[in-house]
Amino acid sequence: VLARALAAELGLRYINAGFLMCVLFDYFVKDNPISALEDEDILVTWTEKFFKDRRINLLSEPLFIDGVSTTARNEEGISLRTRIKLDIYGDVDKTLMFYRFASSEAGRDVDSRSLQNIVRQLSCEQGYCGLIIRSTDPWPEADINIMLLADVASRAPRLRRSLEVIKRFDGETGRLDFGPQEFPDLKIHDINTEGVLPSKVVDEALAIIKNYDTLNSGNLKKPSSSPVDKKYSNSIIQESKEQIIKNALKDGPVTGKELHRLTKLPMFDLWKICNLSGEIDPVFVGTRYLRFDDKIYGKVRLTPSLLRAFYTYTVIGLKGDERLKEKASNLKKEIESINSSKKSVAERVIDDLLNYNLMDIKKELEESAVFLLDGDLAFNMAHRERREEKSIGELVEGSDIDIIVILDKTEVDAKRLENELKKISWRMFKIYREVIDYTILSLEDVELHAQKEGLKDMIICKNIDESIVLAGNKNVYNKPKDILIAQGTVDKLLSYRKKAEIWDEITTQYLLKTDTVTDEELNRLFRGTFEDFPDLSEKEINDSHLINRSSSPVDSEPLDAYFVTFTQVVKKVFLERGYELDDMAVGHGSKAVVYRAKELRGIHGSDPKAIKIAYPFKEEGLLAFGRACKIIEDSNSFLEERKVIGQRFSALVKIYETGIIPSGKMQEKITPETPDYVRRSFVWDSPYQIMELFDGEGITGLLKKGFFRGIDLGKIIDALIEFVLEIHELHRQGFSHNELTYYFLKDNVAVNKELKFRAYDFDTMANTEHRRRNGLLGREGDCVSLRNITADILRQAAENTAFENRVNRYLQALFE
Repeated sequence: VLARALAAELGLRYINAGFLMCVLFDYFVKDNPISALEDEDILVTWTEKFFKDRRINLLSEPLFIDGVSTTARNEEGISLRTRIKLDIYGDVDKTLMFYRFASSEAGRDVDSRSLQNIVRQLSCEQGYCGLIIRSTDPWPEADINIMLLADVASRAPRLRRSLEVIKRFDGETGRLDFGPQEFPDLKIHDINTEGVLPSKVVDEALAIIKNYDTLNSGNLKKPSSSPVDKKYSNSIIQESKEQIIKNALKDGPVTGKELHRLTKLPMFDLWKICNLSGEIDPVFVGTRYLRFDDKIYGKVRLTPSLLRAFYTYTVIGLKGDERLKEKASNLKKEIESINSSKKSVAERVIDDLLNYNLMDIKKELEESAVFLLDGDLAFNMAHRERREEKSIGELVEGSDIDIIVILDKTEVDAKRLENELKKISWRMFKIYREVIDYTILSLEDVELHAQKEGLKDMIICKNIDESIVLAGNKNVYNKPKDILIAQGTVDKLLSYRKKAEIWDEITTQYLLKTDTVTDEELNRLFRGTFEDFPDLSEKEINDSHLINRSSSPVDSEPLDAYFVTFTQVVKKVFLERGYELDDMAVGHGSKAVVYRAKELRGIHGSDPKAIKIAYPFKEEGLLAFGRACKIIEDSNSFLEERKVIGQRFSALVKIYETGIIPSGKMQEKITPETPDYVRRSFVWDSPYQIMELFDGEGITGLLKKGFFRGIDLGKIIDALIEFVLEIHELHRQGFSHNELTYYFLKDNVAVNKELKFRAYDFDTMANTEHRRRNGLLGREGDCVSLRNITADILRQAAENTAFENRVNRYLQALFE
């Protein structure tokens, strides 16, 4: 990569000295008897004549030998370049003969004379500024010698060989202590490449060259005056990047996201190279559907955007790799699983709405309303790639959940329905990081939108046309569909779809064929104007501040007043119970807050404690405490049962005490100057838990910091096994945690420096009876989450794709 990049930047002719030696050896053996390799006079004479007769054309790219391109393929589809290598490396005897020749005095002399011939040829031409040679040894006659160095541990994975093989090879070639010190008579600039991207090495090499004296003496032209063709430069760089991609794919097919992680190349470059290369096969898994977009010509395009489609829904492999089909099938299953999970959240929304918030008009809604799903979920295309939701400025878990409510009767209180959906949607966001978008329409509304052709009207009609039934009266669904057909809207949408397909084909070809693409074109044509695709390594969800960053959908007053009052009240209540709480909470959740506390009585020891207490706010007020509180109301005895469990299992944070603070007790502690809207919110009893204060950190933060990278893999596996077996024993005794969901696990499991794992946040821990009654996920959900987080940890610890694939297969079998 370095040699080709410098050639493109400085206008130099790139020569691979190793391949040149292969050419000279192969053609010499064809022209002469084998015994002639021992005759230096014959070798020198033949080499001089080989260059004098211009049998090798060094000014063309690719190389031509005897008038034949080295990329030209024969009837079997094998290029000349490959045939030359096969001639040598396909025969063991000839391979050994080549090595002996290349390392002999005669071979090195031939190599040096060849390079001298090349320099003479180039000095007579105007197309190049000089010569750059990729070789294993420095060349005494070069103006500048740059040596790239790396230890065995870095070189082994690059060469895809074991440490032992590389060490043995270094010993056989006399390079156990290779470096500039072996060439004391030469001026050599060495660059250490361990853990450095190729682009950084290029920058460092350019800095060396630009400061070199020969730039001022005229022997080399300065980069600014290089006559190199921009297209040639781009092709060289693209070729280098393509090789990086192909190397990354040797271990098997990967998704676009995984390929980006492996290569660190820009997403647009990855997409373009994979789609243009004849040796790489990208397979899209999914469906692209119509989207209206007033920021582009024609107002329509296909979604997901080219970027999202490649990053999330495409599997890339080498041509002919039989594993590609299996990888694509696995990705499809993963997408279907995510879609099913998000659909379950949508069903939970409607279930809460009908059976909890609007129980009094449940029957009326079931008869006169239909609840529809549209967007990604309607096309089975949901994803969980974190993205920024622009409306709130926070990171969310992938695809929105889009719900449409169609009302057949105008008597239904649409305003009340909207308010209740707003509360539930806000709660789902705070708990699950899921964004619920909803639209409520009467049949009259549908007819009005169908009669218009404005962008907003067409979007609503498109969403209805593409939707699927989630709940409610399916017969009602036919009525808006009939309206769209009668108004000719469905035909219009079909024509828009064809228009979007044509636009997509034109823009795709433009992006593939154009050498320079502007940022605006990338945003509009590649990323999609609605696709926010941040660098997530620079944006993190700070869970300890989530509550304070959002406002209530019901109350407009600032949240801080609630939490200041709440903290003051809680400190007074627990001081009477023998605990001194810190002023600042150590963590917030959607249902409760955690304080660090000092136990004054010493009943449970002198170590600091953590006190978790549920918010006392009523459902109609600031926060919805939801089902967790309902479980506690159902069975106070189960609170005590959870305490026993928390002390029995080492995988769980120890619980010393549980109880409930009556709302009246809390109201007694409220000061007279507290605003009425705050005072009114203390209307529910507040369950609490007094727990050990574990000295660990949540797995989310540790993964982002790279905590597991470099730790002995055996120690990590042992710690994980101990933790998983404890959870298994919990399951065996009939309990499940229930919030070890995929979203929650990284926040509900902590690890300390001694690699001790602890699960916490027991609000919804339940036995079989409670789980069945309240519809909780159960141990199956725990296992899925443990499998995912275990894979995340081992992936970071191993940093090896092949290992990661084996780990995933092992974990799947283990948890099944």
